[in-house]
Amino acid sequence: MDKKLVQRVGRLLQFFEMIEKKNDIYLVCEIPTQSDQISMSINFKLHILKKFRSIIGNFPKWKKNAVSFLIIEYLIKNNQLLINYTDPLLISKLNNYFSNERDYKPRQQGQGNIIQLNSNKLENWCEIFRYLGFINKISSKQYIFDIDNELLKALIIIFSEKLDSKILPLYEFFDWLNDIYFLIRITGNKIPEILCKKLYSLCKENFIRFIKSGDSQIMELRNKPIYLNIPANINAIELMN
Repeated sequence: MDKKLVQRVGRLLQFFEMIEKKNDIYLVCEIPTQSDQISMSINFKLHILKKFRSIIGNFPKWKKNAVSFLIIEYLIKNNQLLINYTDPLLISKLNNYFSNERDYKPRQQGQGNIIQLNSNKLENWCEIFRYLGFINKISSKQYIFDIDNELLKALIIIFSEKLDSKILPLYEFFDWLNDIYFLIRITGNKIPEILCKKLYSLCKENFIRFIKSGDSQIMELRNKPIYLNIPANINAIELMN
């Protein structure tokens, strides 16, 4: 194998804390545990997600590869379930969102024209987030945005352990997700519809329930299912197990 390729792969694995280098020898590392209550596979995905999120910066000081998380942010914000990576209209909307709304304008070595998302790049990012549990492939050219329930459950468990409480203020939960794992834009007090649906599915499984607790900001849910008997005013979820 090419020596330069080995070095690049080695640096990447070192960044993700999967190996360490000692005296020109690479040693396998144990992946840090996010929580003892989650599976090894979910723990690994969250570890990769967390490390990846840590290098992309924040508005307006974005860094390299922020486009990956801005794609997820756009999909959540706009309730965009279907992703056809060859669709020029979707790609145009994404590029406009990056540049005009989020001031993400990457250039080669900081100079020249803005680097644009294209169908090949969008497909590559979709495949990465497919592995990480955010997207499913439904045809040769189409994906659907659908966060894995087990991934979302794990994030709720980790946040619960962080607070040492089963009652989790929703605004703080989304703010924490945005800072640590993936980008979410909350407009006012409205929870994006895509995330509402996922929380409803966890409520249906009796994994969580919606409640009002304390003085945290009241949050607005979209299209509440009647059968879940969700209170009129909610600002938190309670972990049921």
